[in-house]
Amino acid sequence: MKGLSGYYMLKSQAEDHIFESPLPMPDSGDAGGQAGVERYGYRIKPGTSVLIHLAPEKLGALDLRKTVKKYLCGAKMPVYYNGNRIRRTYSEAMQKVHEMPGEKIYELDLETKKRFDECFSAIRGNYPKLVQTVIPLDTEENQILAGISGVIVKHGICFEHRPQWSAKDQIYEIKNFIDCSKTISRVKFDSENLRTTLVWIKENGHSVLSPVEWKNLKAEYGFTKTEALGEKMETFEKCPQSPSQLGNVWIPFSKDLDIPIVWTAYINDTNIKSLGFDIDKYRCMSLSSIFENTQLMEMAYVYQGIIADYGARDYFARDGSIAVFFLEGEWKPAVEASRSKIVDLPLKVRMAIYAILNKYDLLDTEHGRYIYKLIKWELITLEEWRLIRNSSVGQWIDRNQKKILKKLYRVLRNSVAILLFPVRARL
Repeated sequence: MKGLSGYYMLKSQAEDHIFESPLPMPDSGDAGGQAGVERYGYRIKPGTSVLIHLAPEKLGALDLRKTVKKYLCGAKMPVYYNGNRIRRTYSEAMQKVHEMPGEKIYELDLETKKRFDECFSAIRGNYPKLVQTVIPLDTEENQILAGISGVIVKHGICFEHRPQWSAKDQIYEIKNFIDCSKTISRVKFDSENLRTTLVWIKENGHSVLSPVEWKNLKAEYGFTKTEALGEKMETFEKCPQSPSQLGNVWIPFSKDLDIPIVWTAYINDTNIKSLGFDIDKYRCMSLSSIFENTQLMEMAYVYQGIIADYGARDYFARDGSIAVFFLEGEWKPAVEASRSKIVDLPLKVRMAIYAILNKYDLLDTEHGRYIYKLIKWELITLEEWRLIRNSSVGQWIDRNQKKILKKLYRVLRNSVAILLFPVRARL
């Protein structure tokens, strides 16, 4: 911009927006403005001011506040909307992260404990506790590449005693699942029969292995016949060995089913339960609350304070983990127009993130999806690989995780072999 009268105009092509109209200039005869800050509409001290004025009636349905709150995360400087702060800055949020204990155990609130006892009465009082591990990535030990930092939060469930019980001759145990793919993380508990026999059943036109359910027997054979069989089975402490032990009540079921399968279905009916609730029932701090952004789900990438991608679930090996990576400077990702998905990242960044996730046992190493999807080995040349190998990223990996480089080199070599000799490589 040249001189005091120079300016840039941000033009909008929205319908009815007159973008060629003259720029309003301050009245030279008015010395108003903020006292000590402005004079005649201009800054008194050197610097740059950016003013954005939106006219909703001209710009359509743009809700700037909603958009900013959705994408803003960990900005380096405070951001205000109509005089009100939006979100914490990066330094403010990371300070809270460092104030949190590395690992902490949280208990359920009283209301949820009561629900748990009602659902799983066989282990009443043996409540699940949440183990939360917070790992800041701006520490020296995790400084793989300048311009990359972040936070990892891992969740797990523990019990005082093994959540297992017996019902007649069946054994049950509670399995848990923590889902961080939504704006509010949830934890779910399911009781599972450790001795259930699976059978092939028709489901939506397909054959699937599944246990027989008592409610389905009622639907197929009728309520009265199924209840009569249940009353007879209740008199046994273990599975009847022959049809003669059950008598006539077994006849309607005898052509299609085996006694052990029906016996298991009957015991399961009163012991297979599910219970789910929001993770905030543990009253623990979440990444979303720290950064004041509910878009931080599972795995998010933030470039210079703006979320560029989130929900990259394919790469995680375990449930209940959330990671957010902050990228600065030259590590700008290429994103789709919707900004909801990264289409490319600098190779050094991919390698650094791979190393961090691997260090904290978060990668889906069984299928290697991170390697094949995000690192895109078929596009990497040996020259690029050597540059990475000799860079600060490669040196960090060599010092801390030597096995990674050997593993990745094998993947790279196999990828090259498949490209050059596709038939022989597959053989």
